[in-house]
Order: sequence, then structure tokens, then C-alpha cells
Amino acid sequence: MNKIITIYLLILSTTVFAQRNDTQASLYNIGLGSLTGGIGAVINKKPNEKLGRVLVKGLWQGALGGYAIFESKRLVRLIHKNNELGFAWPSKIVNAAGTSIVENAAANRNFWEKWHINYGFNRFELSVKDSVHFHYKIMPVALVFTIGVAIQTKFELGKTLQSGQFMFSSNTKRWEETNSIGIAYPGNIVYKSGQEHMNNLLSHEIIHMYQFNDINGINAYLDKPSAALSKKSTLFKKVNDWVYFDFNHIIQLYLHGLEGNDNAWYYDNYYEHEAGYYSNTLHD
Repeated sequence: MNKIITIYLLILSTTVFAQRNDTQASLYNIGLGSLTGGIGAVINKKPNEKLGRVLVKGLWQGALGGYAIFESKRLVRLIHKNNELGFAWPSKIVNAAGTSIVENAAANRNFWEKWHINYGFNRFELSVKDSVHFHYKIMPVALVFTIGVAIQTKFELGKTLQSGQFMFSSNTKRWEETNSIGIAYPGNIVYKSGQEHMNNLLSHEIIHMYQFNDINGINAYLDKPSAALSKKSTLFKKVNDWVYFDFNHIIQLYLHGLEGNDNAWYYDNYYEHEAGYYSNTLHD
């Protein structure tokens, strides 16, 4: 399993490129979704299923989800173009749909079987395969980061409701020390109070939130060992019923740090370039 995840990360790190137009942007998101879905589908293949059929299904369903994710990022542009943060919600819903499709592909499910949407550290699931079933889960990594942020900053209820993202503001000196005005953590966004062009800033950080979701499907790679452990341990089963292990947050933080910001231009970092591309902040 560790080897498979390592190979996935190596492929991902060698296929990212600066997005200069929507064609490149769409190909990146479709390719990433397809890769995530294809690998996961093979990992979660049932013994009686044919490898080729499972792989193809995972690839095309993952590509479908990747395209939806791309469209959700394009919708983020409406926030700064129309100077209206409320456009974040349509984008968030489309992003959740795309992420759900990729996750279903990676879990070797039909693309429509399970849907989810995240709000801060909260995950809301809707299963529709045999009967409609709603379920709530906590994402522990996002919860830890949210607690850490909440005790140091001001919670912005209005922007949280408008955007569909947990929003916090702060006037800490760290903004000057790091030459920044906003940052996205697992589950939440923190920004410097009193900024001009606020919707450009928040658009930028919302894209970072979507980048955490981009590799959400990798969590499904552990479905089989998780199911096996649930059969052996009643305690783990109970925990697994209420906790969604959001390893994607840890991996994305690692990948972002791997890109670094030590280059001549801040946007040489792929993830910053993508956020700038959709939020019209590349020139800043």
C-alpha cells in the first residue's frame, strides 16, 4: 500500500505544470481525477471483477469528477468578477460533486452512489445506492487545525455563511513577517483584517481549499484495510462510523511545502500559481 501511494505522489509531482489557460487547467484536473480514480479502483477491485474493466471504469469516472472540479474552480472567478462572495456556494457544490465522483471511482463504486460535502471539519454524506441514507462524520485533521486557528483569531460568521468555508481574521504581526495576507489550513481560511480587494484574496484561498479536495480520493485507497480492521475491532468500527480520516489534508500540506516558495517568483510554486490563476492575483 505504501508503495502504491508513493508511486502516486511521484507521478503527481512530475505531471503538475503552471496553468496558463483553461485548456491546460482542465487537462490537469481531468488527468489528476482519472489517475486517482484508476489507481484506487484497481486497489479496491473485488476478486470476481476483471482488472481491465475496473481500471477503465475508474479512469473515466475519475476523469468525469476531475472535469467537475475544474468547472468549480472556474466558478470561483465569479466571486472577484462580480465582487460577490455568495458565488462561492455554487462553486462549492460543484466542487463537492466532482470530489464525490472521484472518491467513488477510487473506491470502485458507481459514480452516483455516494455524495459528500465538507464544511470546516464537518463532512456530510448522502448514500443513494439502495436507499437514501444521510450520515455525519468529523474530519480529525481539519478539526485540530480549526481549534488551533480559533484560539488565536476572530471567527468571521458572516463570511463563513456566505462562502461555505470557515473564515477567521487576524491582525497578527506574522502577516508582515511572512509577507502574506491570507492562508488556507485544513478546514479553514485565515486572512489579515482590513484588506482591499478582499474577494480576490478570498478567491485565492478558496482555490487552496479545493486543492485539499483534489486528492481526497486517495483516502479510499485505505478502504480495504479499514474494513478489515472494523471486522476485528468493535472500537475501531464505532470510530470509523463517525470519523472520516482526512489523510488528504496531510498529503496536500506536504506537497505544497515540497514545491516551496524559495524561487525568484512567488508563483513559481505550482499551487500558488493555480490559486492566482483562478483568482486574478498572478500579477500581485
